This record gives sequence, C-alpha cells and structure tokens, in this order.
Amino acid sequence: SMSDSPEELAKQNAIVAAGTWRVTYFIESGKDLTSDFSTYLFKFESDGSATVHSTGIGVLYFGMWNLMKALHKQAYTSGDQTGESGNNKMLVTLPGNFHMDEMSGNWEITWLTDSEMWLRAETSSDAKEIHLVIIK
Repeated sequence: SMSDSPEELAKQNAIVAAGTWRVTYFIESGKDLTSDFSTYLFKFESDGSATVHSTGIGVLYFGMWNLMKALHKQAYTSGDQTGESGNNKMLVTLPGNFHMDEMSGNWEITWLTDSEMWLRAETSSDAKEIHLVIIK
C-alpha cells in the first residue's frame, strides 16, 4: 500500500512542515478541551524542531517532532471490506505547560491532507483525538 513507501512518509513530512497549524478539535476521554488550545499556533519545521506561538504574544515553547512508519500493518475485515490498518505515527515532544503535555505523545495519523490533520492516541487509561487545520 502507499503508506508502506518512503515516498509516502516524505510526502506526509512535507505536508506537516508546510504550514502553521491550529487545533480545531481536542477530545480526551470524551471531554472537550478544544477551547484550551484556541490561542496556540503550532509550527513543525522540516528540521524536526517544533515551535508553539500564542496569538499576540509570540513564541512560547520549543520542542521536537518526528514521523515514523507504522510498525505493524494489521489485516482487518469490516462488513464486506478487507484491508490493512496501520497508520504512520507522529511523535511530538513539547515541554512547557499542561497543554503542551497534552499535545506531546506518540500519535497515530488517521487523516492528513494539505490543510487538515487528525491525530489519535490511545493508552490503557484514555483516548485522545486532535484535529488541526493549516492557517492560511
């Protein structure tokens, strides 16, 4: 599949590094935290560094990010659909405050276009989902 190829990972890297991202949806274990992130803008640079700006304040936090290939592809059958699931991962490390702790993690990229990114992380105790959009 496409997601197995190095070209696909390079393409995803280019998309993530191409713009400034804003959180439009942040749910943790059913709780909506989106408004907590309304002032933050995230920039993921092609050199693997990450910066977080706050509207009207400037750069607040520095961190790192990295895309990694899915380690396992899992075959699945859903109704009459069969295929493979195993999305690439985005590792984000952003020290700073509680909100940056929430953004940090090993995220599964469940959706990525030139303007939108959906990330999901599950642990034994909770599940988090974030949607981000590129600021034009």
